[in-house]
Amino acid sequence: MANLSFAELKKYAHRVDKFLSNIDTKTPFKIVGSGLKVLEFDKTNPDTIKFEADLRKRGQSAAAPKQGLKPLKDSTGKLYALSSLEKTADFGGAGENRGNVAEGILAAAIGARFISKTKTISSADIEAVIKKLPPGQSQSKKVSIDSPNKDPRVVDVVHIFIELAVTDMKNFQTKKYPDLLQSAAAYVNGSNVMKWADLLYNNNIINTINIKSMGISGQTNTKVDTWVEVGDRDESPKRIDINISLKAGDVKQFGQEAGLKWEAQERLWSNFGVSLDKQIENNYVKLHSEKKHAEAFKMVFQAAQKKLASATRESISKAVGTAIVYYATLGEKDVDLLQLKGNKAVLYKFSDAAKLIEQLELDYELTFGTSSLPTLTFVRKSDSAPLVRIRVKKSGQGYYRSIVEKESLMSDILAIKYT
Repeated sequence: MANLSFAELKKYAHRVDKFLSNIDTKTPFKIVGSGLKVLEFDKTNPDTIKFEADLRKRGQSAAAPKQGLKPLKDSTGKLYALSSLEKTADFGGAGENRGNVAEGILAAAIGARFISKTKTISSADIEAVIKKLPPGQSQSKKVSIDSPNKDPRVVDVVHIFIELAVTDMKNFQTKKYPDLLQSAAAYVNGSNVMKWADLLYNNNIINTINIKSMGISGQTNTKVDTWVEVGDRDESPKRIDINISLKAGDVKQFGQEAGLKWEAQERLWSNFGVSLDKQIENNYVKLHSEKKHAEAFKMVFQAAQKKLASATRESISKAVGTAIVYYATLGEKDVDLLQLKGNKAVLYKFSDAAKLIEQLELDYELTFGTSSLPTLTFVRKSDSAPLVRIRVKKSGQGYYRSIVEKESLMSDILAIKYT
């Protein structure tokens, strides 16, 4: 069975939720080569204390633990590294994960586009690329395929690198996903990728084209799942502006601040242009210490609402636009959000998002769910069309996240639909 890595743990918010929930609720983890063990953080180690605080505070955005750190311990005091844990279905192991499979399909689709730069890519073209990948059980696959230019004597080389968990790789290479294939084909036939295919077809320069989907060893602290690099004989391959944060299905969330710590709320509201005073912080900390978690979040959201009431419409729109770009890209340049949904692809581009949103006149609505947890939604004032919402979500015992979710107006303004 595969070992859990930090890159795999933080790949999706629900995995971090499950990891922390297991610890908080004393739900056992499966240990590689052994049985089930109830584990907790080793609070005697300063590096573990720092890692736990960061993971609870920032969730998927947390930094990797110090190399060699064993942050977990059992009831006997025995220490465990994350790699001691088995990568069960909860953490992307055995079982089907369409989100992971979609990353492989997208990489193969982009590869098909750069291999056949002028034709309309079909599902069959993507499947042909997948069939060229080497067989066998491995987390890492690579294939290199020639791609002629307009002058057929000039031939580029397209290298496709794909990393997936073993089970996901097997599903990717052996099972049929017609909807994902069609939506990926729609995306690579669109202008965003086609402009680069046209350029590299007509430049009559021998280029190296790398398509990378590094789901196992990929960089931490990044939104990017799949990217493209281009080089030539004089320059090593460098990233171009195809940097995809991928979502399979109708996933609304694109950002979050995790945990009960005040710093998470301070960071969240600061990103949305709201400054909260020391008294709010003190009340928030006190309510959480009394385990009045819903009441604490309600108090902060109401305080943020009051601050917004005294802000100008221009400042609200500017701050919301800036926050949306930050949570979508984590400050990285040229990051696009791609949703493979049904048989179509929906691409959210953020390069001009802040300017477009700044032109809106926004209002806001504060509501509370059945669990008394708050949701604040920014809406267009003229018709109450929702743009983005901040919602508190409970996951596991005592673990809360303030998640940032896109709404219909964000799609209307920023999305390009490919069918």
